[in-house]
Amino acid sequence: MRYVELVDLRKFEQKEGPIPKVGPDEIRIKVQRVGVCGSDMHAFQGTHPFVHPPMVLGHEVAGLVDEIGTQVKNLAIGDLVTIEPNLVCGECYNCRIGRYNICEKLQVIGCVGYYGGQSEYLVVKADEVFKLPKDWDADKAVLVEPLAVGVHAIRQAKMLTGANIIIIGAGMIGQATLQAAFAAGANQILVSDPVDTRLELAKKSGASVIVNPKKEDIFQVAKEFFGSDGPDIVFDCVGNEITLDTAINLARKGSKIIMVGVPEGKIPVNMAFVQDRELEIIGTIMYTAVDYEATIQYLNDGRMKTDGLVTHHFSLDQVYNAFETALNPSQGSLKVLIDISE
Repeated sequence: MRYVELVDLRKFEQKEGPIPKVGPDEIRIKVQRVGVCGSDMHAFQGTHPFVHPPMVLGHEVAGLVDEIGTQVKNLAIGDLVTIEPNLVCGECYNCRIGRYNICEKLQVIGCVGYYGGQSEYLVVKADEVFKLPKDWDADKAVLVEPLAVGVHAIRQAKMLTGANIIIIGAGMIGQATLQAAFAAGANQILVSDPVDTRLELAKKSGASVIVNPKKEDIFQVAKEFFGSDGPDIVFDCVGNEITLDTAINLARKGSKIIMVGVPEGKIPVNMAFVQDRELEIIGTIMYTAVDYEATIQYLNDGRMKTDGLVTHHFSLDQVYNAFETALNPSQGSLKVLIDISE
């Protein structure tokens, strides 16, 4: 089989190896689609705090079941599936209370400790697999993973029905958070991003007001829109010094800031404001099975949609081009997919 390995900073190599064998509790997936995630781009650029070459990237995976282990009873050859890429110990405190996405020994398929989906075949434990409806296609299936990030972020926020929120960043994770917020009953949502095409999609997805911070004063717009009450929650879906500082200054006293974006390093924080205003800054990472199940349900009943999210397709031979396109939102990129097979 063919696979593509990140071997150095901004350098991929296409390689060949044996098709992996299946253990009793495993399945083999013939990979159809792999999404290029923000964390993949950080790894490609050498700025991810935890993901380093050599690594076969790809944790947003959709494909068909190709072979089944002898102990696997709930799947059949030809089923369309996606994976939940968390690999956990099952024994630490957080695993025992159901928060296994922050397992003390967490590994992630295609990120940390386990080669991922930029490959023609991928073998995973059957309990990492979600079977999807027969009428879905691979493009829809591969979006379950990034959309589940938004669903988990909303759950971490403990968002109440009718909440007013701000989302900073309208990339894929910002779009996922926007849709998840509406699915959970949000009221008014302001979305900020410097890329107009992403703001236009956010508006089509229901954003109440959109702001390009390069063209407008987000603080003034937010003040006029929310009035003196301000937002209940601010989601930072970028994760850099500017966006976090903006979130802290936008937040109402006593409100929450949810860090969804992956920072590339340490970020200075105005702790005087955090302390004086009794702000809560809450981290969120990945998801658990509950979030996957909710995402699949939301996609089935129409509360979440995939329209407009996929902007580009590339072949396995074009992985470098896929990453360069994903890194350049001026080309209109949002979710870039690598087509491994049909």
